[in-house]
Amino acid sequence: MKRYLRLYFIFFRNCLIREMEFRFNFLIWTIMDIIYLATVLLGTYLIFGHIQEIGGWSKNEVLLLVLTTSLIFDLLWTFFMVNLMFFSDLVREGNLDFALLKPVNPRFIVSTRYFEFDHYVRMPIIFYLIFKLVGEIGISPSLLSWLLYSISLLFGLLIVYCFFFMITTTNFWFIKIFNFSNLFDDVLDVARFPSSIYKNKLKYFFLYFIPSAFIAYFPVEILLGRRSWETVVFSGLVMFFLFIVSQKFWRFALKHYQSASS
Repeated sequence: MKRYLRLYFIFFRNCLIREMEFRFNFLIWTIMDIIYLATVLLGTYLIFGHIQEIGGWSKNEVLLLVLTTSLIFDLLWTFFMVNLMFFSDLVREGNLDFALLKPVNPRFIVSTRYFEFDHYVRMPIIFYLIFKLVGEIGISPSLLSWLLYSISLLFGLLIVYCFFFMITTTNFWFIKIFNFSNLFDDVLDVARFPSSIYKNKLKYFFLYFIPSAFIAYFPVEILLGRRSWETVVFSGLVMFFLFIVSQKFWRFALKHYQSASS
């Protein structure tokens, strides 16, 4: 474990040093991310300019859902998604060989080698807006509720990571067959709206098959006092299940990997 933590720190430091070499590019992307957040929030305000609620959720509650989804988006891109985006290149160019030959878990390397720092300003803004919205809604979550909300967010983060890791692993057979970033954005777009707006089989499809509800819907409902610790336990079990399944699928896929040099 100590060796993996040391490697993680080295990866983080190297990526930060590389990012600082192109500071203007770093600044531009940071500004673009803030503009994107403002655009998403503005879109929500425009929707509620014509209606009073969506699926029983008020404007401030939906805004809380949107902000939580944006927070997950930033965390995923900071720690995981940039690695998954590069995975098809590793397979196509044969550079995955170097990861497989190293004396560490190859999944650890392909999942944590790179970091993206564009969101370092936007995340504190989101945290501030979340606390402000909670006050405007008129609720006073206990310390336990905030803790359960945070744990649920962590489980949601790992659930989405495992889900997209399995999709990324199909690059062993299908290289560049779809636009990965567009698929990711579509899932997050679904997560920005209450899952209660979906009916019948469609609701279960977006709840479990595409686990969008775990991204923000369940954590926000915990914060609003509509769900309790059982939901956190359920999210933890789903996360554990998906991790095991994704690990087994990863090992199965590795057996079908053919190096670019083979």
